[in-house]
Amino acid sequence: MPPKALSLTDFGYISYETEPSLETLKSSKFGKLKNSHISPGVKYHAIKFDLSNRSDSTVTKMLRLPPVIANLTFYVISTDGSVATFKSGINVPFSERPILDHGYAIEIDLEAEESKKIFVVANSPFPFNFSLKIYSPKEFSIRLFVENALYLIT
Repeated sequence: MPPKALSLTDFGYISYETEPSLETLKSSKFGKLKNSHISPGVKYHAIKFDLSNRSDSTVTKMLRLPPVIANLTFYVISTDGSVATFKSGINVPFSERPILDHGYAIEIDLEAEESKKIFVVANSPFPFNFSLKIYSPKEFSIRLFVENALYLIT
């Protein structure tokens, strides 16, 4: 069986009392996320991971978190140091989200043999899950179609 073209490594979790800056995130020591269910209490929660394309062609992936998170900030850092920032969450108007989805999603392009470091900062007065899903664009479209069809049925 050939090796997987996509790898997710260096996964970590940390919480903060105040909203962390990107520089704070970069210099923080992340620990293990013992459970993806986050209880309210600490104001800001962050996860980090490296997403790598081990293939010889460009891939596009959709990263998605479930709904019910008040504020989300995604920082995507390329190997050249450039940073793309995306905001989403309940408090972000639907029309201003990076991808129109009842969950919170962003699209990431990875060139051949490229890695990107990703930080996700969330804050919410409600309990939530940090259950990150990664889809191809086709899988993501199918998932949205099925979910929207189910909303129409119920």
